[in-house]
Amino acid sequence: MKRNLQILLSGAIALVVIQSSQAVVTLTPSTGGPGTGSWERLKWADSGVAGVTGSGIDASGRVLAWPAADEFRVNDSNDLFAFAVPAGSRGWVDLTDIESNDDGYSVLDFDNGLSTVGIVSGQGDDLGSTVDDAAVTFGDANWASGSFSVLNDGAGGTFQFKLERAVGNQGNVGGMFVQVRTEVIPEPSSSILMLLGLVGLAARRRRA
Repeated sequence: MKRNLQILLSGAIALVVIQSSQAVVTLTPSTGGPGTGSWERLKWADSGVAGVTGSGIDASGRVLAWPAADEFRVNDSNDLFAFAVPAGSRGWVDLTDIESNDDGYSVLDFDNGLSTVGIVSGQGDDLGSTVDDAAVTFGDANWASGSFSVLNDGAGGTFQFKLERAVGNQGNVGGMFVQVRTEVIPEPSSSILMLLGLVGLAARRRRA
C-alpha cells in the first residue's frame, strides 16, 4: 500500500513538473550582437473579455503578446517568456515592431510583480505598410525597436517576462518580434587592460 502511494505521489509530482514546463514559452538565446539572433514572431489583440482564455487582454487590462503560431493567448502560459542567462553573463531582450510605427511595447519582469524593464515606441505616425521582416524594422528608426539588459549582475539565472502592447492603435492586426541574447561580462582586469590599450592608441594617434 505504501509503495502504491509513493508511485502515485511520484506520478503526481512528475505531472506537475511537466505542466509547469509547458507554462512558459522558452526562448533560446544567441550570443551575438543586437538583432543577430533568431527572432520569434508574436501577435496581440486588443479585443475580448479581460482575463478570459482566448482574449488578448489579461485580468489587469494589459494587452499582451503571444506566439503568432498559437490561436489564443493563455494567461501565464503562452504569454509568459523565459530564457536562461549563464553565470558570468548578462541577458538582453530585443524588440521590434511589425505593421506600423504607431506601436510601442513594454518588457515586464514576471518575477518582480510585472515591473517595467523598458519600453520602446515608434515615431507616432502610421507607415501605411506592413514590413514583416525583423532585420528591416530593427535597423529602421521609424519602427519601435530597442534592446534591454536583464540579469546583469553576473549571477546568472532564468529571466521570465511578458510583453505588453503599451502604445498603438492597430486594433487586432498588430504584431512584433522578440529575440533574446546573452553576453559574457568582461573580467575587471580585462576591462582595465582594454581601457589602457585604447588610451595608448589615442596617444599614438595624437603624436602622429
